[in-house]
Amino acid sequence: MCTAEALTALSENNNNNTRTLKTHLPKRAVPKHSIILLNYPSIICRGFLMYMTTGTRLTLPIELWQALLRYRYRVFVEKLGWHLDCAIGEELDQFDRDDTVYVIAHQGPRIVGVARLLPTHKPYLLGEVFPQVLGDQALPHSADIWEISRFAAVDLQQQTFTGHSMSSPNAVALLHEVLKVAARHEVRQLITVSPPGIARLLRKAGFDAHCGEKLTVIEGQKIMANWIRVPPSLVDREVA
Repeated sequence: MCTAEALTALSENNNNNTRTLKTHLPKRAVPKHSIILLNYPSIICRGFLMYMTTGTRLTLPIELWQALLRYRYRVFVEKLGWHLDCAIGEELDQFDRDDTVYVIAHQGPRIVGVARLLPTHKPYLLGEVFPQVLGDQALPHSADIWEISRFAAVDLQQQTFTGHSMSSPNAVALLHEVLKVAARHEVRQLITVSPPGIARLLRKAGFDAHCGEKLTVIEGQKIMANWIRVPPSLVDREVA
């Protein structure tokens, strides 16, 4: 298994809602025009440019919005086998409101990662569908605590697929962008429902994360709440 440290550089383009991510890797043992994912064996992402676009369903380009729904269907329904009440070919639920915020990673027109952000003082997935994952803890209900849901960082053109992508450079880059978007909204903490072990992977990748105490099994899948702290320095920088 090959691993490599990814060094990333962000540069703004003319669209304030889009960032260009360049991923650079050491030359040793890395095939030309390829990057090797951290702790994610057997998958190679081709190409070096990744764009980050943020918006709502009202502000995203219609082609990108439709591509987002198709990507989510392929990942969560076709690949992961989730039983979701959605139309064939597009994954959409009651939390995809006009004010829901999305962060999309894409290489040209091809989506390679998505994340959905919902403030917890409005209806959100954990609070409405999975409140049991917090056990006796009170559900978050605050404008400065947001939920991440429908997070995926998978290049569907790759032949090998696994649902555990949190340690890949694409996932790490996407989550860094999520933190920046959260910081712009003066969010201090993020919460998500994830499989066990995700908090450990996030800490290994440099994020300030911890998991809840309760492990819940739903439809045979083990899940638990995970918390990610938004660095105060990031909030100060993004809000300034």
